[in-house]
Amino acid sequence: MISMVLSLKYKTYTSRGFTRLAKPQKKRKYGFKINAINRIMLSMKYTIGFIALLSLSVYLHAGEVDKSTWVNGMSTALPTAFCNSSQYFRQCFSVSAEECEETAASATRICLKKHIKDIPEMLVQPKDGTHWGTIIGQCAGEAYDVTLTNKKIDNDQCNNVNNWQ
Repeated sequence: MISMVLSLKYKTYTSRGFTRLAKPQKKRKYGFKINAINRIMLSMKYTIGFIALLSLSVYLHAGEVDKSTWVNGMSTALPTAFCNSSQYFRQCFSVSAEECEETAASATRICLKKHIKDIPEMLVQPKDGTHWGTIIGQCAGEAYDVTLTNKKIDNDQCNNVNNWQ
């Protein structure tokens, strides 16, 4: 997930099966720079599954959850989880709790709408909830990052992916 920067020419890299065009970046002290999208994906790698399970913990005992219940649960739980004061989305962006939740809610709505046709009518928990929670969470995290790029904090804590795993 770390993009090696060998020159200032455009390089392609593969991230989870997708080929993307990396912008030229200055070489850092240690010879690499973490791409912003990869940083978000890594920071959410271990938390999105937890968020999906947490948001639907009430329904886990049932084994199955219908799509509308799951979508409603995600549309409220995901922005709340993103905007916890200890999370990347609050620590690494100069935003208030309200602005964070508004942006995260908007990003979540957009991502749910984008993927609504792909989500099955009945989700088998926890397998489907984790799978779709990861997809929606990654999408919402990327949208949040793009929306608030101008408010991103550039410091060692925020730039170190290991702090957000």
